[in-house]
Amino acid sequence: MLDSGRWELGGHTRTHANLKSLDQREVIDEIRAVADLSTGRNELSSPTFAYPFGIYSAEHAKLVRDAGFIGAMTTDPGIAVHPYSKPFEVPRIKVSGKDNLFAFWLRMRSGKRGLES
Repeated sequence: MLDSGRWELGGHTRTHANLKSLDQREVIDEIRAVADLSTGRNELSSPTFAYPFGIYSAEHAKLVRDAGFIGAMTTDPGIAVHPYSKPFEVPRIKVSGKDNLFAFWLRMRSGKRGLES
């Protein structure tokens, strides 16, 4: 998939841990473990990060930045306007295989599911 140029592999912690359930040293270890990947099959192709389960705090965003990532994705629904005012809290669009074409179109236009506000 990476060789296609259409996919990126970014950081997502070492064990997919809920960062809020860990102490600061464990959070740093989880984030830095993936930031340090630079060789072999697991090489990161994108200097971005995604918070496991979308759970994070402002302190986690700072630690992700300090680890050398250039941005981080949340699970907050929405479309980020570029340039991002909060590059370590970028919303994303959840796409489901259960969506019909109209639902997909709505998500791409609004960043939200259906007509929710």
